[in-house]
Parts: sequence; C-alpha cells; structure tokens
Amino acid sequence: MRSLGVLQPRSALRPLRHRDFRLLWTGLVVSNTGTWMQFVAVGYLVDRLTLSPLYLGLLALVQAVPRFLFAPLGGALADRWDRKRLLFWTNLWLAASALVLAALTWVGQVRVWHVLALAAVNSAVQSFDMPARHSWIPSLVDRDEVLQAVTLNSVAFNGTGIVGPSLGGLVIAWTGETGCFLLNALSYAGVVVALRGMSTPPPPAASQASVFADIAEAVSLIRRNRTVAWVLGSVALVNFLGRPYFRLMPAFAREVLHVDAVGLGLLQAAPGLGTLLTPWYVTIAGTRGQGWLLARSSLGLGVCVTLFALSAKFAWAFVFLVAAGLFQSAALASANALIQTAVDPGMRGRVMGLYSVTAFGMFTLGSFPFGALAEATSTSSALALGGLLTVLLAFAAGPQLRRLVDGEGRPMNRDEALQTVRRLVDQPDAADRVVEFLHRAFPHYTWVGIYWLEGDELVLGPWRGPEPTQHTRIPLGVGICGAAATSGRTEVVPDVSQDPRYLSCFPYTRSEIVVPIVRDGRVVGEIDIDSKEPDAFQEADRAFLEEVAALLSRVRPELMER
Repeated sequence: MRSLGVLQPRSALRPLRHRDFRLLWTGLVVSNTGTWMQFVAVGYLVDRLTLSPLYLGLLALVQAVPRFLFAPLGGALADRWDRKRLLFWTNLWLAASALVLAALTWVGQVRVWHVLALAAVNSAVQSFDMPARHSWIPSLVDRDEVLQAVTLNSVAFNGTGIVGPSLGGLVIAWTGETGCFLLNALSYAGVVVALRGMSTPPPPAASQASVFADIAEAVSLIRRNRTVAWVLGSVALVNFLGRPYFRLMPAFAREVLHVDAVGLGLLQAAPGLGTLLTPWYVTIAGTRGQGWLLARSSLGLGVCVTLFALSAKFAWAFVFLVAAGLFQSAALASANALIQTAVDPGMRGRVMGLYSVTAFGMFTLGSFPFGALAEATSTSSALALGGLLTVLLAFAAGPQLRRLVDGEGRPMNRDEALQTVRRLVDQPDAADRVVEFLHRAFPHYTWVGIYWLEGDELVLGPWRGPEPTQHTRIPLGVGICGAAATSGRTEVVPDVSQDPRYLSCFPYTRSEIVVPIVRDGRVVGEIDIDSKEPDAFQEADRAFLEEVAALLSRVRPELMER
C-alpha cells in the first residue's frame, strides 16, 4: 500500500529546507503581493477610463507581443549570463516602472496609452526575468524535489493572489490606483534583499555559438523531443482558451455581478486561494504521473471556467474561481516540471523562454480575441466558449499527455531512470508506460519490447520501435529470442551478425540484450532491447535492466498486453 506520507505537508514543503530556495521564495512572496495589487489596479484603471472589455483585451495584447519577441532571447541569455545579476536588474526596472505609473496617477495625468506603453515595456523586461528565475529553481533543490519546488514557485505567485488583489481592492477604494502602484514599487525590495543574501550560482557554461544559434537550437528541440512538443503545445492552447477569464474579470464583475473595486479584488483573490492547495494536490495526484496530472488539471480548469462564466451569483462565481486556480496552478506546475526534467540543464533557460511564450504570451494573446468577442456579445458568453473549448482540448490531448513522464526525451543516468520506473509500475498500464519510457529515455534502445510466457511460446506485450513487428508469438529456443525465458539468465549479444543462434533479425538490430522477468522463482517473461549499433550494451545496462525486470515482476501478465 502506498505510504500516506504523500498526504503530509512536509513532503509538499520539502524544498524549503534549502536556504537559497527559501530566500528566493520568501522574496518572491513579498514582491508578488505587490505585483497582484498592481494587476488589479491596472485592470480597474483601464476599465474605469474606457468602460470597454475590448480595451482590457488590448491591454493583454500589448503584453503578449513583447513576450513573443523577447522571451526566446531572454531564455538564451539565462543560459549564458549570471541569473542572479539578471534578476537583480530586471526587478530594479520593474520597481522604477511602478513608480512612474504611481506619479502619473497621482497628478491626474494618466491616459490609457500611458498604461498600455508601460505594460508593453514591463512585459519585455519580464521576458528576461521569468526564464532566468524558472531555470534557476531546479539547481536550488534536489532532482526529486523539482515538481514540489516548481509548485511552490507557483504558490509564491498565484498564492499571493489571495492577499494582493484583496489589498488592491481596499487600497483602490481608500487612495485610488496610486497607492497600489506605490506599494508594488516598494515590494520589489523583497527580491533584491533575497538575492543579496543568496549564494552566487556558478556562471552558466559559455556557449561558443551565437545567441541566435542558441535560440534556433531551442526551437529545433520541439521537433526532436516529444515531451517538450506536447507540453508546450498543450500549455499554449490551454492558456489561449482557458485563462482569458482573469484579464476580463473587471468587465465580468461590472456587467454580470455588479460589484465595486472591493468585490473585484475578492474575485481576483479567489484563484490564489485555490493555488494554496496545489502543493498537496500535486503531491498526491502527481503519483500517477505528471502527464496525467497535466491532462486532468487542464480538464478541471475548462470545467471551472465554464461554470464561472455561467454564474450570476457572487458566491458561486467565487467558488468556481477557487477551483479554477487549483487546476490552473497544477497544470502549469506539472508542465513546467515535465519540460525542465526533459532537457539538459544547459538548455533550461532557453526552454523556459519558450515556456514563457506559451504560458504568459498565449494567455495575454488569447485575451484580445475573447475581449473583442465579449464586446460584440457578452463577457459571460465569451468566457463560457473559452471554457468549453478547453474541455474539448483536454479530452483530445489527454491520451497523449497521460503517456508523458518526467525525464522522458533526455538522456538520463540509470539511477534517475530507475526512480521513474519504480513510480510507473504502480500505475495503470504499467508495462506499456515502462516500455514507452525506456524507449524515449535511452537513445541507444532502438527497439524495446516485453514478452511474456504462455505455454511453450513467448507472446509480445507492449513494445516500441521504428517499425511494426511480426514477431508477436515466438516458440522458445528460436534464435536468441526466448533464451532468457528458457535459461532464466540475462543474454547479451554484442553483434547479432556474428552470433550463429540469431536466425533472423530486424533491419535495425545489431546488438541485443534479453533479461528474464521472474516471479516467485518462475520465469514469466522477458525484456528484449535491441540497438542499431554493435556493442551498444554495457554492464550498466545489464544491471539496470535486471532491476527493471524485478520491478516488472509485480505486473500481472495480462496487463502487459497492448
């Protein structure tokens, strides 16, 4: 039985035991509280000046364009420059920008174009801030704590969405938008102080290629790495369709719920309340795999956004926003962790630049067409359509997302891989998931299959390879196939062309390793791994696959069938 320790808070908060992560996280909590106050104030200010949801969409659009233009560059620089210094200067600029906005509103000279221009510049600066921050986090904690660390980073942003918007609504009612902008400027001191107290990270390895070549390499990774491609594509669509509700909330609060600035602040605080529950949710639900978590959370987000859009009562709208915040944060945390563990550390900054485009850029870009649709119809109708499309997307992409596992697509060391296999064997379709993972995680495993013993034949269960196979039922003793099941010993064939026992082979097979699967002292099947290279398998592969076979012995043979 799985330990109930996954339910305990200490497992979800474990990354905070690392001093540098704790300092950065605390500084982000302070800073993000101010950021949320400004977010509410900017939306309220634009809605007050224009009384149009279209302008709220335009505000999101001017934030999206710089993110598309500069986030890939920001990611490339995060892999080259000192991330600590980069974060220091970005936070100083964002503080200065908030002071400018505070001054304009204080003297009563603020215009919509001022807000739009500063929002665009701030988005450009954040294109350098976000990749540096996100790509730094995995190096501050242990590898098996990455998902929890990423989730806590999400809590530092979305969780402060409880206090920040609520305070923002109260400050607007008391002093106007000026007070929110001024407090936001002061809040950046939290990050600056934290950065000064942290240990300086080792500088990233200097790249010999140009910055643009580094960006091109990151873009090409999408074609080569299935995990990165599926996760970025799903995050882009979920954010485009499912998250514009947040940018259009001032119009929804005014048109549908008829609440003032204080009510708006409470509504925008609701998703942050859900985010506080996310660390425990992902710790429990994440045991079924981060791909499963991403698929299920995307579906939950779509359902909650749809129900929120159809709510005419403040209480119901608040409840659905809390649930939406939980699922939204869990989806983004699982996507972030999947990507960061699927690439080498030297690529994390660039990949986080692309993630910034899909997460924030597509969210803000989607707010513009949905804002235009809200202007033409109603805010409620536009948001309900986005929620329903998110549900359809989750159903369509779910089967592929559920197959993704952390670390897939990146050459791994075998200790890391064994940790993943231990988790996969406790999931539904365990053998199929293990085969998928082995084929993706180790590039020299050209063909991976599991055979199980049925009478005097080996019957092929799940397999992955470059082409279909007709070797689905093999009599024992034919060629090398069945050697492990017959003898109960691991067989390694360095070069099949030199082995007289090899009566037939696939076109891509030059070397092979077969490992018996033993249950209760009886051979029940075998793992068969082929490579297109001669002498591909080392002693480390033998030991690793024997451990995998021992874990697979817990899987019933009927569950091995595809």
